[in-house]
Amino acid sequence: MLQDDRPKVSIALISGFILILCCAAFTFVLSHEQRVAEGWVRHTSDVEDHLSRAQVYTARAEIQRRGFLLTRDPHALQMLGAMRLAVVPELDRLLIAVADNRPQEGRARALRAAILGKLDEMQGSIDLETGGDHDGAVGIVASAQSRAATAHLLDLIDRMHANEEDLLARRQARADHLQSGGRYALVLCALLIVAFALLVAHDRRRRLLALADANLKLEADIAERKLLERELDQARRRAEALGDAKSSFLAQMSHEIRTPMNGVIGFTKLILDGELNDSQRRHAELIADSGRAMMRLLNDILDLSKIEAGHLRVLSEPFELAHAIRASAKLMAPAVQQKGLRFDCIVAPDVPPMMIGDGLRLRQILINLIGNAVKFTSEGSISVRATVEGAMVHVEVADTGIGIVLERQAAIFQRFVQADDGITPKYGGTGLGLAISMQLATLMGGTLTVSSEPGRGSRFLLAVPLRLPEVAPEAAPLAEPGRIALPEHRAVHILVAEDHDVNQMLIRELLERRGHRIDVVDDGEAAVAAVAASVAAHTPYDLVLMDMQMPVMDGIEATRRIRAAGHDPATLPIIALTANAYADDIAACLSAGMQAHLSKPLDDADLDGAIRRWARRGDAEAKPTGAARFSARLQERYGERRTELIDLITTLSLAERVTDEEVTSLAHQLHKFLGSAEMFGDAGLAAEARSLEAALATGARADRTEALRRTADIMAQSA
Repeated sequence: MLQDDRPKVSIALISGFILILCCAAFTFVLSHEQRVAEGWVRHTSDVEDHLSRAQVYTARAEIQRRGFLLTRDPHALQMLGAMRLAVVPELDRLLIAVADNRPQEGRARALRAAILGKLDEMQGSIDLETGGDHDGAVGIVASAQSRAATAHLLDLIDRMHANEEDLLARRQARADHLQSGGRYALVLCALLIVAFALLVAHDRRRRLLALADANLKLEADIAERKLLERELDQARRRAEALGDAKSSFLAQMSHEIRTPMNGVIGFTKLILDGELNDSQRRHAELIADSGRAMMRLLNDILDLSKIEAGHLRVLSEPFELAHAIRASAKLMAPAVQQKGLRFDCIVAPDVPPMMIGDGLRLRQILINLIGNAVKFTSEGSISVRATVEGAMVHVEVADTGIGIVLERQAAIFQRFVQADDGITPKYGGTGLGLAISMQLATLMGGTLTVSSEPGRGSRFLLAVPLRLPEVAPEAAPLAEPGRIALPEHRAVHILVAEDHDVNQMLIRELLERRGHRIDVVDDGEAAVAAVAASVAAHTPYDLVLMDMQMPVMDGIEATRRIRAAGHDPATLPIIALTANAYADDIAACLSAGMQAHLSKPLDDADLDGAIRRWARRGDAEAKPTGAARFSARLQERYGERRTELIDLITTLSLAERVTDEEVTSLAHQLHKFLGSAEMFGDAGLAAEARSLEAALATGARADRTEALRRTADIMAQSA
């Protein structure tokens, strides 16, 4: 029996030993696999930890960057530097942690490049803000490129999170599978390895708690990331609100500053018209020049702030398209001629005479473009060409100036930006003109583009929608409802406000020859007083002919005061009598309370028609005389004024220095001379006077001297 049992016992022992060895080996393998799975979990937790830290540091750096742009707090710069120093080691640790996962390693390298690029962008905006270019710094933050970089960075982070979560789930599933196998092994070896089973159970519990802690940490990191995203969104909204408030503030303050500046310029002009010694006159001229420069800058800022605040509205009304284009070119022609450049203004035959739009803003854009061409062109030519292509009007301004490199062509339409940093000291300017022109073109539903090559010139193309009026407006203002025109020959009592003696004599002869009673005053203030005196004496005037440019008080202000005193158009019509004949001048006259506009030189038929149409009443039948067109005395007086003007121009052209006071006085004399020159058949002399007047208004001192010399030579030959 013993011998029979021994092999069985031996087999049982061997079987038991083998079973124990198998269980031990299986347990060892199970324990090893569990440790590997636990290492995977720790590895995933470490990757998530490094990834979250890098994301948090980057987000905090962005918050500090925006905080500095809003508050310029130096502490924000310190915190931004600290975040930059902290994020780089975390990115390096992240690369080490994912080195065993090639796809994830590629994402980590892309994330490292994206974060470093974002940090460089932050530093660039900080540098701009530190340099004083706040708008440029904010522009980087709000740019599409910055938003795209942020979106790319967040996408990389989300993809890495998703990959780690997927790895964690698969590794957890594998760990759970091994644990199930371990349970079966523990059941089979329960009697032999109870202690080991208890140890494994305890260890399993500890590992599960660690895994739960890791999950809680991940959830906390996700919640913190969402909080940072909300803070970033709130910071963006605050920055946008601050930009809107700034634009509204600029618009309001520009208006407030403009009012006293108008007073400064106006009263400086009055001071210059008085008796001053040389030192006082120089000081007053400097005040006037500075005031005009300030007003130009304020006008640019006002236009820009209105556009940014959404307060600027373009008009939609009929205007003379061809006239607006030619008038813009004509206004700038003297400046072009002073630089010795060829100037062409070509309006194609298919360009309609009238269109619907904002003529004032169209001229503003064209004058700005032509002015830039003049500024940056020293030789060659400048051309303005208007054509119609489909449903668009194209106006091209081309020059042979210094040109613009391709990389800077888009930047010139930004605020306070010029094509080259060295341009401002040499050529001047604020960098606002093209930015305003671009935004005006957009408001008009059009576009403004540029093509240029350094050293060969630039070509600006303005394209605006072509909208034709349904019915062409009448050229002359319509009579008021109920207005009854005078009979053909009725004598009326007329007040003439004109400060030039030749023009006074001219209009007096023209009107008295028609049998009218005439009173003449030298300025707008005297006109207001004469109207009041005539009413008080019960001999009111039937009509007022009012010049626009006069000393003491101009015709626009005089008309406003007459209307404010209660003299409405039904009792006292007022007609503008001036050499200013642009559409804007006519609109200014009508808005001030005038009823019509007569341009110099006067046409007899136009004058008679205006009197018959607008004069309040006729006292008696007029008896026109058959005298010659102009009396010998008037012709003699005109000849004297003509000689005096030529002598004055000649004297100034020979002077070493022409003061601003002399320029202003000459421009005033030229303007008055224009009203009578063409009436006496001096069309050529009138054209030269008009050209010189424009040159004096727009040219620099050297250009003025050259224009004076050229005009003096031409007038001397004509004399």
